[in-house]
Amino acid sequence: MWGQFAPPIPNDTSFYLRFVDDLSGLRDEAGRPLHEVDFREELSSDEVKRCPYRGSRHGYLMNQSALRIVAKDWQEIRAGLRFLATEVPLPGSARHGAIRTWTTSLLPMFVPQYLMRKSAFSTRRVILPTEVSGLFKVMLDVPTTLDLMLLRDSAASAPPLDRPSTAGDVAAFAEESGVLNNGEWTCAAPPGLIDELLQIAAAESRSTERHSCTLAHMVDPSEYGEFVELAIRQYALTQAFQISTSFVMEQAFQQRPELAKQHVPSERLSAYETRRRFALGVCADTPSAQRAIGVYVSIAAPGRHAIGDIRVGLCEELGAAVSDSADLDLPELLHRQLHIQALLGEALSDLRRAADDVLGLDSSMRAPIDLASLSHPDFPTSIAWEMASSTY
Repeated sequence: MWGQFAPPIPNDTSFYLRFVDDLSGLRDEAGRPLHEVDFREELSSDEVKRCPYRGSRHGYLMNQSALRIVAKDWQEIRAGLRFLATEVPLPGSARHGAIRTWTTSLLPMFVPQYLMRKSAFSTRRVILPTEVSGLFKVMLDVPTTLDLMLLRDSAASAPPLDRPSTAGDVAAFAEESGVLNNGEWTCAAPPGLIDELLQIAAAESRSTERHSCTLAHMVDPSEYGEFVELAIRQYALTQAFQISTSFVMEQAFQQRPELAKQHVPSERLSAYETRRRFALGVCADTPSAQRAIGVYVSIAAPGRHAIGDIRVGLCEELGAAVSDSADLDLPELLHRQLHIQALLGEALSDLRRAADDVLGLDSSMRAPIDLASLSHPDFPTSIAWEMASSTY
């Protein structure tokens, strides 16, 4: 079955590619890591319970302590998302339809990174208020859910991207696809809480309340708007890269199944494996995969900050790799993949330098982005190299 030949991109690598920054050292005022997965080994037994909500999450493990902190900060979290959704200017290409909902859902994702970068002006270590880290945590699965909805629609021959995604659309899709589950664990947020945030992200919940939340005192809307535009373009490029890589590696392992490492996931798939299989399900042929990549490429297109011809070359290569993958032998395919990875590193470095400029940081001494995680032994390309070296 298409989608089950190649091993997945490792979870840590997929998470890193969302931000292209190491966020593992960031903790909030409660001492909790920003990424909830990093905290699981520190949990005591009384902080873990089985999910009581009906539907796809029922019976999975959930972090009860995280839920308590979010509940305590709920009014601030809700106000923080409303502040970002109404005050931060969006790029012109992201102001309509499903792309707007997707873009709005990403606004909270880059606040920790923005604050971490700005701290370079001082010697103070970034410690996030729990209401800021809480907003990040409760929204973390929303853009990845919308990613799959964009993939589904853009891979179709007539994508309905002009129609905004409603809160009901997103909630129904998350339930149907099971994307809120990650192995034995699931999102701890109650359905009503999730729905309330989705209504804000989808611009269904209007309010004239003044934005006196903590986040409004930490984020300059205009500056953050420029910063987050670049971060979202970076995110779009890495999403296009992951779609292309998953498609190409699936072709590679399908062509040589006798050499493929056996990948037998547990009954409960990781979130990233669920997303990979869904993506390959809707991008099962070259035209649909190229359409999906094309949507992300269009999002990454130059806005207020150009990043040079290298981005154009990368985008062309991503589409060509998909169309050529069935005709290349394994060494040729892998050399093409390494070339794409080098172009990706250069494009992301350009975007990071532009983001530094927005924040007034000196990026002249910055080393280029090192995508060493793409050489991890469990990364599909690395496994394929091992296959190739054993046979050629």
